[in-house]
Amino acid sequence: MRRRQMNVRIKAELRDAFKKRCKELGLSTCSVLEALIKGWLEGEKSAHGNPVDQCYTINVHQQRVVKRVRRQSIEYVPESNRYVCPPGIWIFDDEVPEGEVWVEQPSEWDGGAKGFHYDEWMKLWRRRR
Repeated sequence: MRRRQMNVRIKAELRDAFKKRCKELGLSTCSVLEALIKGWLEGEKSAHGNPVDQCYTINVHQQRVVKRVRRQSIEYVPESNRYVCPPGIWIFDDEVPEGEVWVEQPSEWDGGAKGFHYDEWMKLWRRRR
């Protein structure tokens, strides 16, 4: 079923508290509001259209179903393992063995104090994580 956009005006503090709580629970604000609206419609039907009876009890059992791919997938982002100077940035390099960090700095750099050792052949500092 296609969903349509709906705009409502509510108190700012109510909106902020609602969005914060949904985020804490890992729920979509749209799915929570949709369930509440559906519950209200069902409750209103059972009141038989009596305008005097304005109180409704809404019992909602909500299952969290993630349908959007962007919310389902977890993308692996490799840690930066090589410092390139210049331009002075950290990058991920496939050639760096797993568990090592390479830093391109001159041999005069005080890498030994930071746990690095200088590799003369490669002309860079290396350290195990």
